[in-house]
Amino acid sequence: MKILRAPIAVAATLLLWTAASSAAPDDNAGEEGGQCLLHRELTPERHLRRLSMDLRGRVPAYEDYALVEGETSMPEAVVDAFLADDGFRVTMRRYHELLLWPNPYGVNLITQNFTLSSFLVGSDRYYFIPSTTKKRTFRGGDGSHTCQPVHQDTLGWNPDGTPVCEAKGTDAIGPWCQEGYVEVLPYWQTNSTTKLRVCAFGAQEAQTYDKNGQTLPCNQRLAGDEKECGCGPDLRFCLQYAAQRDVWAAWREQFLRLVDDYTDGSRPYSEMLTTKRGYTNGKLEFHRKYLAAQTNYARAYTQPGQGDQPIAEDPDWHDVSWTEITREAPHSGVLTLPAYSLRFQTNRGRANRFRIAFTGQYFQPPNPETSGCESEGDDLTTRCTCRKCHSVLEPLAAYFGSIAEAGSTPLAGFAKEFNSQAACNAGDVEPNGSYCNRFYKVVRDPVDPDIRRWKLLALEWADANHPEVISNYDAGPAGIVADAKNSGILYRSTTMNMFKFLLKREMNLSPTAADSEVDLLDEISAEFQSHDDLARLVKRIVQLPQYRRMP
Repeated sequence: MKILRAPIAVAATLLLWTAASSAAPDDNAGEEGGQCLLHRELTPERHLRRLSMDLRGRVPAYEDYALVEGETSMPEAVVDAFLADDGFRVTMRRYHELLLWPNPYGVNLITQNFTLSSFLVGSDRYYFIPSTTKKRTFRGGDGSHTCQPVHQDTLGWNPDGTPVCEAKGTDAIGPWCQEGYVEVLPYWQTNSTTKLRVCAFGAQEAQTYDKNGQTLPCNQRLAGDEKECGCGPDLRFCLQYAAQRDVWAAWREQFLRLVDDYTDGSRPYSEMLTTKRGYTNGKLEFHRKYLAAQTNYARAYTQPGQGDQPIAEDPDWHDVSWTEITREAPHSGVLTLPAYSLRFQTNRGRANRFRIAFTGQYFQPPNPETSGCESEGDDLTTRCTCRKCHSVLEPLAAYFGSIAEAGSTPLAGFAKEFNSQAACNAGDVEPNGSYCNRFYKVVRDPVDPDIRRWKLLALEWADANHPEVISNYDAGPAGIVADAKNSGILYRSTTMNMFKFLLKREMNLSPTAADSEVDLLDEISAEFQSHDDLARLVKRIVQLPQYRRMP
């Protein structure tokens, strides 16, 4: 009997399918003039469901269906109401996340000189700065030693306020000692009664130190080998992984809040890419004031620069409210926020993402050519296998050169070039070769190779053969936006992107196809360019016959 059940079930299924296929014309498929139709007009109820899912990200509530009861088509007021719904704001956030990938997560903001590790003694946990250099500076020896599980008050304090360090012996490098611990309420702790046991050297509260006649801050990377510099008051100079995640999340929200402002129809959409407006909160201001300057040049360079808003006087890590700020050039909308500049850490990557998102153009390897080009050489715009892409990409990358690569710091206050290595090194707080290597590239003079100049990385090829590099650098990211706006390609590309986002298919841009949508694209993108309103563009698309059809 079991063998016969499957054929019977199949036969029954085929009968049901045949009956459904010959149903009335208002089913999914129908006939008109002898031609089989692959789609039909959505009923108002189904149109409502599609609109709600696409614009608000949720199925309609029971009450929503009353909006189309007795209607033969979708009332315009319903579309307007859905566009004004908070769900549309969230939908536009997700659209721009798909478009621009704003993801700073994973960018390492922690350095060993300004972080905390821990060890257990029994059930008690003790925190210390893990840097070998710091441990050696604090306690001597080979830099492997931490503090002892004894309160520092038991060991005492030196007249200058530093902890007494009890001699313990000699290792392979030399004598070493151990201090005790102190209890500290860290800035990131929400429970005011929960204090950490921190090694007394690491918990030192000094905010400055003196060196070579200068008074310098303890929360910068050059303080890494200073004995009197620890984590500062309430450990504000040090960062734990959980606190680092909070900064990442705040950068992402900072980006999305700016998206909110330019996708609801209240402001021109293109200004999202050029505005000097922005937002900040307590965590971001705390990071800028106390944490950003201590990362070394091998990590993300996020400290404030010329063009950023002034640093808050007394930022509160726990203040999660958002405040509007005003920046200056070279800042340009979302394109110079950390969520973008740290997600795309090279100028080429930033330019390429912009080109894909707002011009709809992709780089594809061309057929190799060997005539009129160089087989070797550093200039990729003349190299045979590279020039077709890089002759376009390098000038575009120069637009983003005014923001530090692998960072978010504006370079407007940096010298464009130096005439010597010594002069370049002197650009730092203290003369330092790492500074020069981080931001500059040595360039030989094309006439006299003995003459060398240290140019900003983005200006390495700023010469007579590449005149657009310096002009694009000076224009900043706003310049690439202006080019895309003036040509209209920004509006054309955004129209195609939004059409695909809402209809789940590309526009048919084959000029010879019977259902070609080239003219429709021209019409809608021209309208969009004239009003520059993304919500209005969305409304136009969801009112198209193509959107109202059932596939």
